[in-house]
Amino acid sequence: EPNFVAARSTMGNVLVQKGFYEEALAEYTKVLELIKGASAIEPSVKAIMAYAYARWNRREEAEELLAEVSRAVAAGIALPYSVAAIYCALGETDSAFEWLEKAYLQHDLQFVSLKRDPALEGLRSDPRFAELSRRMNF
Repeated sequence: EPNFVAARSTMGNVLVQKGFYEEALAEYTKVLELIKGASAIEPSVKAIMAYAYARWNRREEAEELLAEVSRAVAAGIALPYSVAAIYCALGETDSAFEWLEKAYLQHDLQFVSLKRDPALEGLRSDPRFAELSRRMNF
């Protein structure tokens, strides 16, 4: 089904992990077209797009979307965990941990994937990651 949003989004996630960023962003762009008017979902898609741009070393595009997503978090529309993943991909470890702390305090539902999420791979060797995992009782 070419218009199945969850499948397209999942395909985008797989493509990012394989390093096929251009193809992933094409999937996410299609998802944005399909959800037009569903403003509650849009920031989540833009967050994964920002993550993809950051992984692709397209910092300017990543930061532009990051600003949008950060505003959506402030408005209570998006989740802070997503922002942490973007900062991790940008190599900004301190900012990533700041946003993970916000996610922890807000009981962000995405937190359940903390120990396995490939988006946070760059943080696992940091002692703050172990401390956060301990506080989560993982």
